[in-house]
Order: sequence, then C-alpha cells, then structure tokens
Amino acid sequence: MPQPPSSGSTAGPKLVLRLRGLGHVPNFKNSKLLIGGRNGRPPRQITKPEYQELMEKATDAFEFQLRSWLATTGLATGTEPLSPSLIASLLPLDDCLAWIGSHSVNWRRVRPGEEGAVLVIQPL
Repeated sequence: MPQPPSSGSTAGPKLVLRLRGLGHVPNFKNSKLLIGGRNGRPPRQITKPEYQELMEKATDAFEFQLRSWLATTGLATGTEPLSPSLIASLLPLDDCLAWIGSHSVNWRRVRPGEEGAVLVIQPL
C-alpha cells in the first residue's frame, strides 16, 4: 500500500508504490506480434496477449495504490470515487526530464515469482 506523507519531510508528501508477485516482467519492446494483413489490409502490431494481461494487472495495482494514497492525503473526499481525470490532473503535463531533477535505481536478486518494483516519489 502507498504510504501517507512522512511527518519528517519538508519537501512534500512521499509516495511509495509497490508492485510484487506478478512474476517475471518481460521486455515489452521486443515482444510484438503482427496480426491481420489480409484482403488489402495492412498488418497490425500488438503486444503478446499474456504480456498485455500482465501490464493490465500492474496498471490496476498502481491505480489502486494511487487512489488509496489520494484518499488518505486529503486530496479527495472518502465518500466519492476518485475519477481517472483527478489522478491525471495531479501529474505533470510532460514526462520529460525537466520535471525529474534526479533519480536513482537500486536492484537485488529475488526468487522467481517475486519480481517487482518499489517506486518512491518525493518532491525535492
């Protein structure tokens, strides 16, 4: 679950998103399939269905954690459902590096099936 803002932070609320237990995360970039391409129609490029399913599970997990975090930080009332547009409105308009002052990446080996990620987002 996301953690509420840390009390000792002066830079702003810290958001911690966790993703675990989905198994091996494949390389989406190199996992496309061509389908169709008959009767004069051009083929379409799609992601393998099993990879699409994994991405949907990861997206759902992040969405659940973000909705929970927003509700516990007082950014929305607890009696009304949070709309996707509210979540999107709280994000920067662009994902370019101008918004990201610095970042760090750490990793460690885990047992198969326990792969995942912990994302910590905190304004500096």
